[in-house]
Amino acid sequence: MKTYRLAAAATILITGVAIPTRVDTVRSREWMISALRLPIAHSISKGSGVIVGVIDTGVSSSHADLRGNVLPGMDLSTGIPEGDGLTDVDGHGTAMASLIAGHGHGNGDGVLGVAPAAKILPIRNGAHKSVFLAAAIDWAVQNGARVLSISAGQAGPDPGLVAAVDRAIAADVVVVAAVGDSPRDKQVLFPAVLPGVLAVGGTDRSGNRAAMSVVGPGVLLAAPATEVVADTYNGGYVTVSGTSAATAIVSGAAALIRSRFPDLTAHQVITQLETTAVDKGTRGLDDAYGYGLLNIVAALTAGPLVVTSVVPTHVRSPSSPGSRSNSPVSATAGSADGHPRRTGFSPLSTVVGVSVVLVLVLGSLMLHHARRRNA
Repeated sequence: MKTYRLAAAATILITGVAIPTRVDTVRSREWMISALRLPIAHSISKGSGVIVGVIDTGVSSSHADLRGNVLPGMDLSTGIPEGDGLTDVDGHGTAMASLIAGHGHGNGDGVLGVAPAAKILPIRNGAHKSVFLAAAIDWAVQNGARVLSISAGQAGPDPGLVAAVDRAIAADVVVVAAVGDSPRDKQVLFPAVLPGVLAVGGTDRSGNRAAMSVVGPGVLLAAPATEVVADTYNGGYVTVSGTSAATAIVSGAAALIRSRFPDLTAHQVITQLETTAVDKGTRGLDDAYGYGLLNIVAALTAGPLVVTSVVPTHVRSPSSPGSRSNSPVSATAGSADGHPRRTGFSPLSTVVGVSVVLVLVLGSLMLHHARRRNA
């Protein structure tokens, strides 16, 4: 058993068990491929044209499953910008990158990620101060990231980190972060808990909450997080478990949406993923699954589900900068059959409402006319 640590102000644990480096068994172990219906999703979008910033332990661009998909990045592990972020002596960053943009190799061998045509921008962040995480966020945004995958967090807020997240959101970047792993983490971590961030929890093979996934206010979406096969830094493969994996998977999904619907804002991308999720647990938003299970195919095929007259939960309430608004999104989490369950006005209800108003107005005019005749 190997323990991966992504060092920031606090860490999220990911455990990995090495599996044989023979590639002919890797694809068959990727249960997320069928669970997320990736072949159907990839017939619609593969994430082309989207850069995903991965703030982690660096990414090994030489792995066969990632070759050509990793851009030169930056090493901020000491707080001093240097290098290109392509050195990963731990394996965690390479694993997360492969879940996002792994394309496999050969004839169906190796890891297939959620967005195999997306590009990875690696930002190595091995320091133990949140100021370096904030710097990593800023650097990723300034260098073209449209989605930001953060598999790190801390128990309390830091003004610099909050400000960096706010700048990323203002720059129209989809910020995705892990909620944390219990029993070590007791509550949803920062920056996942911050308004505007897509906070991701984890599920097992059965679609139930993974035992390690933190429960609490702020969870917005759930994705595969147990026994997930991924690349590692030495060209081999590992099986990983943790909300870090779920975060990478949702980051890949966000890349697919940004590629499929390039005119959507980051806010709308998050709404698209929330409103098409498959409801799980307590009906609607809950502390274990958020809006439900990630449903990539529904998010890609439903068309943009955006209603601007309501404020979704991932947007900061103006009257309370540090809390989430509880206003409903344009549609609640999806129903059990995978179709979005809308809470707004349907065309039929709108017609009925207008008809009622017209009848009332007509009746009032007729009554007024009758009174004038009798006067």
